[in-house]
Amino acid sequence: LGEDQIGEIWVRSASRARGYWGDRPKTLGDFTGKLLNQGAASASSPASAPSAWGGDEADEGLDQGFLRTGDLGFLRGGELFVCGRLKDLIITRGANIYPQDVERAAEQAGGPGRLRVGCCAAVAARFTRAQAGAGRGRGPTGDGEEGLALVAELSDSMASSSRRQAKAHQKVALASLIEDVRRGVALSTGAALNAVFLLKPRTVPKTTSGKIARQWCRRALEDGQLEVV
Repeated sequence: LGEDQIGEIWVRSASRARGYWGDRPKTLGDFTGKLLNQGAASASSPASAPSAWGGDEADEGLDQGFLRTGDLGFLRGGELFVCGRLKDLIITRGANIYPQDVERAAEQAGGPGRLRVGCCAAVAARFTRAQAGAGRGRGPTGDGEEGLALVAELSDSMASSSRRQAKAHQKVALASLIEDVRRGVALSTGAALNAVFLLKPRTVPKTTSGKIARQWCRRALEDGQLEVV
């Protein structure tokens, strides 16, 4: 790829691992990347391929293959810039959407004191038609179409205020927040949110290192496991 063109980052060096211990299918999937002028990546199926790293025999191609990192990046001025994860990339209507852009726009649109910073997740998930139209609600049943969703934690002050308000006032306040977020995301990124799910504080799924676990969010959303207010 040329400069400023985004692609998956592949690496190969003497210090690169040989694979995943005892996991042949994943090793063959991630450690055997080849460039076009090197021929196609291993065409063998995991079942018929040589034994993976950790077995008794050496795997053909593992030492020569590139490791597919799953990270997206681009080169500029001789430097490599990482811009996201391949599995987190959202494709809607033929356009690539980076979840970080949607999440940042949502936090800015929510304004100070309404959403917790760093606690939003933009994901592609399946919804029922009713949920896609309403833009909020509990997890979908899995029989709808895939849409762009935002999962966002309320701030402590917003959640506390909502609990004290009468139900009618709470509904208006949350609806206003959702509308602001949708408008802000559309203006900033051009992406249209099909649904916004507001969660209780400190309930959005995260990794042990504190990063947003978007794929866990998607699964929890589709399974109806999120604590939606």
